[in-house]
Amino acid sequence: KLLFWFASSTLIKYVLLMILSPVFSLLSEKAEEKLTGNTYPFVFKQLLKDILRGIAISFRNMLLEYFFIFSCFIVSIIFPPLFVITTPFLFFLGWYYIGFALLDYNCERHKYGVSQSIQFIKKNKGTACGIGFVYSFFMALPFLPGSVIGIMFGPSVGVVGSTISFLDITK
Repeated sequence: KLLFWFASSTLIKYVLLMILSPVFSLLSEKAEEKLTGNTYPFVFKQLLKDILRGIAISFRNMLLEYFFIFSCFIVSIIFPPLFVITTPFLFFLGWYYIGFALLDYNCERHKYGVSQSIQFIKKNKGTACGIGFVYSFFMALPFLPGSVIGIMFGPSVGVVGSTISFLDITK
């Protein structure tokens, strides 16, 4: 049941990231504009590039996360007491990859190549995990009775938070 839960929740969060990639890219850009005054002209060709990169990064992260989910599952079957270690590891890993995807919108706008973006985010793992935690926390809220707050605000808070964090780190 736990494996199914990790796998299905992982798929849902990445599908959401891929579908909303154009919106997240624009939201991140507008957040930076409000915070710094930097303006970025709207270029449809650049938006398409941003969307494709966001989808590619999300797909890459999803595959890596699935690899680790299934690896931890196998390890936990072979050595059941390790379940105590693998479960928290998978939570942190999920937070990292979601934070990674959200931070990448900023890296992309600042003309980081994919490998530069990966290196930047690896250096700032804690920030990526924190952003992913906030996103995941908000996305878990709909499971509370009658609450849609998480779906409404979680992604937006994650994108704006990643923009603020990126700007603080790069100062």
